[in-house]
Amino acid sequence: MHLAWRPGMHVYIDGAFSSLSAGAAFVVYTHMGRLVEAKRFRLSSAGSAFAAELVALREALIYLLGYHTVQPTHLYTDCLSLLMALASLRTRSNEIEDIRSIYATLSNRLRVFLYHIKGHAGVPGNEVADHLAVRACTVGEPRAALLSARVVRSALREELWRRWGEDWATNHRGTELFRWIPDVSSLPPNFPPHKRITFLITGHGRFPFYLHGLSLLPSPTCFCGSVCTSIDHYMLSCAGTLSFRDRLVALLGVATSPGLYPSLLRDPRALEVPQEWFGTINLNMPANRISRRQTGARPS
Repeated sequence: MHLAWRPGMHVYIDGAFSSLSAGAAFVVYTHMGRLVEAKRFRLSSAGSAFAAELVALREALIYLLGYHTVQPTHLYTDCLSLLMALASLRTRSNEIEDIRSIYATLSNRLRVFLYHIKGHAGVPGNEVADHLAVRACTVGEPRAALLSARVVRSALREELWRRWGEDWATNHRGTELFRWIPDVSSLPPNFPPHKRITFLITGHGRFPFYLHGLSLLPSPTCFCGSVCTSIDHYMLSCAGTLSFRDRLVALLGVATSPGLYPSLLRDPRALEVPQEWFGTINLNMPANRISRRQTGARPS
């Protein structure tokens, strides 16, 4: 790489990031290839590889401020997004503004050039910086990196899901819906579902047990003649939905049971069956079975 032989200082920066740790490093060479300095930093709060690259560049510029050289200085990074952020007038993050300020101060004393190089392309200085950045994930001077807005949003989202899951498991375990969705993290991709499925999984609809509970029916008797106390009646024993249950067995390969409700909810083909029998239930529940006294309707 011919740039590395130009007179002046040559600084290579790099960052390393994983979900468990992060590190940043820089190395400084003379144009004759003599190593002047090598620094590595262990990051306690970096949320991305970009954040690690920011720390590496900032620390390199701070080092150059105190080095007291007037030689032209060439800085190399394999992070193109870092250079684009520095060049963009739309980037207003505090970290970028801080680096711009240090860069401007340094530029008053010497000429500073920033270059993009291809990562893992065999450039010696970049390979050394990359190795040190990886090592810095476990051993290095401690530094803190500000979390990006994306990382903060992700952390808040995870915390909201965690709190929702705890509340759901603690305060809603006795509901009909909990039997279908025992864990909020397993919500089916087809949510929110068709309104008929919503009636089914909540138990709030034109069902004898529900209307009887609201005193809109004199008894929770199903159109098949049996007492209907929950959705289980239609899913497990109702004579009027037997043909639909047989279709479910053919689709699922096993007889329906409350333990299968969560998996049934995630199967779009199987859900078509209870949507159909919901129509059958409505057709067999005449409006005149609902108490006129409770609805306020006058007899004709």
